[in-house]
Amino acid sequence: MKPPAPRCKCLHCKMIFVPDYRNRGRQKYCSGAECQAASKQTSQRQWLSKPGNRDYFRGPENVQRVTSAVLDRLLHHAETVIIDGIMPRAELCRAEAHLPSEREGHRAA
Repeated sequence: MKPPAPRCKCLHCKMIFVPDYRNRGRQKYCSGAECQAASKQTSQRQWLSKPGNRDYFRGPENVQRVTSAVLDRLLHHAETVIIDGIMPRAELCRAEAHLPSEREGHRAA
């Protein structure tokens, strides 16, 4: 006869659940969608609170990376939609005008 599966109390919803057998000692949240979101939020908060990670996504190289990625997505989307004849070129220019630029003094927060 197998021993009964260990049970835990979810840190978010406080319901009793059976943790995955491969993660038994570390699983603190059940599989509910809200509980998984709470788990991710807690994990990210803990990761960002470490001194070495506080400035991980900040700095001019990250601003440039994100800005170029946004521009690439806008241009790709505009090309796709313009081919279908839905979005005029003026809309793309307006969308680009809302992006921060280095000359305007924007920097990563």
